[in-house]
Amino acid sequence: MVQTQNTWRTLTLIVLMDHLSFVIPNATDDVDIEEEIHDKYVILENDIDNQIQNIVEEKDQKNLVDCYSFTVDDISGETISLEKYRGMISLIVNVASECGYTDNHYKGLVKAKQAFGSKFTVLAFPCNQFGAQEPKGNNGILQFAQGVYGANFPMFAKINVLEPDVSPVWQFLAETSGHAPNWNFWKYLVDGDGHVLNAYGPWVSVEDMWQDITFAVHKLNNADKPYDHSEL
Repeated sequence: MVQTQNTWRTLTLIVLMDHLSFVIPNATDDVDIEEEIHDKYVILENDIDNQIQNIVEEKDQKNLVDCYSFTVDDISGETISLEKYRGMISLIVNVASECGYTDNHYKGLVKAKQAFGSKFTVLAFPCNQFGAQEPKGNNGILQFAQGVYGANFPMFAKINVLEPDVSPVWQFLAETSGHAPNWNFWKYLVDGDGHVLNAYGPWVSVEDMWQDITFAVHKLNNADKPYDHSEL
């Protein structure tokens, strides 16, 4: 990495120095020209070093970011870090209470949370961007999800999953998976390190994802053991 940076820096300086004659003011003698070249070289050198450092820091920062790096507001309005779910398989979904997919999905999400144990969770984010099918406030959403379906998983404050004002974690999910949600009940399966394993549209039921969830949870719990398909 350091060698690459130095090579890029040296080549850039060579090219720029080759063209300095076009930007140096008229000088009275060779000494003036030499001083001008030296001064401009120092300025260019510092500027390039700063730009390289900014690029490296930005790249390093991006490499550190994963799904669990973000903070969000839960449905009661408390700001929490998703770090608390690191080490778990998470199914992140944008929910709505008045959608044609609501009944099947809420039932499937509750069933999955019961079935896969303590190393699996559902993270539900209400959203009203698709067909205005989540018109309730946060309290109403929670009462609906728990009262009608017995929701047994964390729920978060209502957000936007697309622009404008897209939630940063949902922007991350869309960018890293290559699939932005275009309706309610988009689902992202995330591993214990916060990396997106797969994305599923609302036409894919939770039951249809059972094999993928089973494999992800098994891999998390049994990293050094072969996968036994008879568990499905």
